[in-house]
Parts: sequence; C-alpha cells; structure tokens
Amino acid sequence: MEHFFAGTRSAGGLRSKYNFIAEVVEKVAPSVVHLQLFRRSPLSNKDIPASSGSGFIVSEDGLIVTNAHVLTNQHRIQVELQSGVQYEATVKDIDHKLDLALIKIEPNVSMQDQVSLYIWGFPSVC
Repeated sequence: MEHFFAGTRSAGGLRSKYNFIAEVVEKVAPSVVHLQLFRRSPLSNKDIPASSGSGFIVSEDGLIVTNAHVLTNQHRIQVELQSGVQYEATVKDIDHKLDLALIKIEPNVSMQDQVSLYIWGFPSVC
C-alpha cells in the first residue's frame, strides 16, 4: 500500500509523468547537428574557427534549420552529424526577423523510410 502525506508525491508518479522527455530526446537526437563556423583570416587567408552552434535536420535531402544569428559574418559552415560524419553546408535562406536560417548539406545516404522526424527546442542552445 502506498502512503501519501501532505506536500509529497510518489517518485514513481513523477517518473512516469516526466518520462516523455527522455523518449522525445531519444527520438530527436539523430536529427540534431553541430555547426562549426569559420571566418577567413585576412592575414593568412586561411579559414579559422570562429563560433559554433546547433541545428536540426528537417528533410532527407539535407536541409537543416538553425538560428540566423549563428551564421552572421561566417565564411564557411561545417556540419557534424551525431555519427561524427562531417559535411560542408551552404546557406539557402535567412530570415533575420524570425532569427531562422535554412542551410543545406549534400548527404551521401538518405534517411530510412518511415522514420519520424521531430523538431523541438532552441537550435542555438547547446
């Protein structure tokens, strides 16, 4: 028999109530990518790491959504998937008012059929 006292809750009840968060994270994790942004050095004319951010793959043909401010004044964008595979990305569209940007990679493989894709969170927060 489970006893409840004023101001307390069952640990099992809380665990089941918030367990959906772990399930969502497990489902969306493969679509989250790391972005490494580079600037061109005026002295050496080489790309140097400038900043980083995150994004979400939103289509099987390589479209990724991120925040527009992440891409400000960047020369080159490198995308790293959860698997560690890296791709160069190109900017497709930027909406500074909404602070959203669409970039694209050219993946060598496509996503599996019938895989659900979820978008959740704030892309620039790591």
